[in-house]
Amino acid sequence: MQRKRTGFTLIELLVVIAIIAILAAILFPVFARAREQARSITCISNLKQIALSTLMYAQDYDGCFPGLDFALASSTGDIYSDMYKGVAEPPDNAWVDYVLTYGLATQLYPYMKNRQLWKCPSDPNARPQPQVGSRSSSYLYQFMASNAGAARAWWGASFPAPWHEASTQYPAQFKMFSELNPWHDNRFIDNPYGWYACWDPSSKMNFAFFDGHAKTYPVDMVLWRFPTTGTYPCYDYIWPKYGWPNPADFHDLP
Repeated sequence: MQRKRTGFTLIELLVVIAIIAILAAILFPVFARAREQARSITCISNLKQIALSTLMYAQDYDGCFPGLDFALASSTGDIYSDMYKGVAEPPDNAWVDYVLTYGLATQLYPYMKNRQLWKCPSDPNARPQPQVGSRSSSYLYQFMASNAGAARAWWGASFPAPWHEASTQYPAQFKMFSELNPWHDNRFIDNPYGWYACWDPSSKMNFAFFDGHAKTYPVDMVLWRFPTTGTYPCYDYIWPKYGWPNPADFHDLP
């Protein structure tokens, strides 16, 4: 009596494997996008909480936003307030002590109680606890507020120092914080201009504004584009997109 075959043939196994491979090729990008979307939601939640903490700080200091003292910035060399903001890497322990003592995250800690909020889940290089050789923030604080004293010294006495709630008429349109890079849509464009950050204009970036709300926009809609980089879409976070040189008119959204 002939025994009944119970196994699969090689052809059948190959067909099953091919079907699985096709399904994986279809589903994996979907899963990756869903994971990145979840990270983006966490990131924008971080920005929202940081912005609200900054507003609470201002309420406790007569409407003045946190900032680095210009004399201290000049004496330490942190003239662009990058160490203060946590977006520069401390080269030694002296700079780590400076960040821990005078940094923005230290100023806002009583209102947040959580340094992890400074790290975007898609930013692999941020270490919320300041340490040698690592940034401590994934987010960039508005320069006009972070070093208002420098703005006044460099661009004229009309610049308020410290930055105040009454310093701008457009709190819902003037960015307080932005991602350091569009972490979830980082379509960087190689360019010949060194440190200039160039991205596809439609790359999405998360922002928080001076009224406390946070939202995602294409970089070209919010960031000021350098007029001297030709066809390269290169951006600078410092300058407001609209309203220069009158601080009261500063805003980034139309």
